[in-house]
Amino acid sequence: MTDVKWIKLTTSMFDEETIRLIEAMPDRDTILNTWIKLLVQAGKTNANGFIFLNDKIPYTDEMLSTIFNRPLNTIRLALGIFKQFEMIEMTKNGIAIKNWEKHQNVEGMVRLKLQWKEASKKYREKQKELNHMTSYDSHTTDLDKNKIKNIYTMQFEKIWNTYPRRIEKKNAYKCFNARLKEKVSIDDLQKAVNNYAAYCLAENKEDKFIKYPATFFGVNKPYEDWIDRKKIKIERPRQF
Repeated sequence: MTDVKWIKLTTSMFDEETIRLIEAMPDRDTILNTWIKLLVQAGKTNANGFIFLNDKIPYTDEMLSTIFNRPLNTIRLALGIFKQFEMIEMTKNGIAIKNWEKHQNVEGMVRLKLQWKEASKKYREKQKELNHMTSYDSHTTDLDKNKIKNIYTMQFEKIWNTYPRRIEKKNAYKCFNARLKEKVSIDDLQKAVNNYAAYCLAENKEDKFIKYPATFFGVNKPYEDWIDRKKIKIERPRQF
């Protein structure tokens, strides 16, 4: 059932014979009020004039008494009159307003339902697309994080973990790669770092006296002094 916010009431409503007959009755105001409420309830149910709580539970007169806030005897009186005047029909599926098309633009409602159905379809497709984009963005973000995390080669990581002062890793990696492009071998760079690390450890060097890794692998190439341990002049290592 689709919730509908309106029904039709014609300006000639009180010219109808059934309504004029009701107006001649002592309880006309209460009966007419119940009739309007039935029409409104049928609009809410939006099932071609049927009035029920759901597909399996039709409204009873007791239920309508509660919903309409009217005495049960009044509801039963009104329903009896409506049935007698063939304004409603009592079925196993619930109460049905006869000639419902008078009170609701049936063709318009069919178009409206189709519009709602199409709008719902577009909404679901849009949500599906957004969910896919969100999932893709999340996946891409994870890939980017992994990419950032793994920008350093295993060879560099091994050298980095050996170096006695690990600081400014990105700059160190840049200088390291620059040396590789100059055809400096990984083995020589590793030997240089091993020897320099051993020297710093033996001399108990404070960090402030240990070269930055980017300096060690930099354009001045201090690492060259530390490749061959036999040629290292421990007494006078190259100055910073």
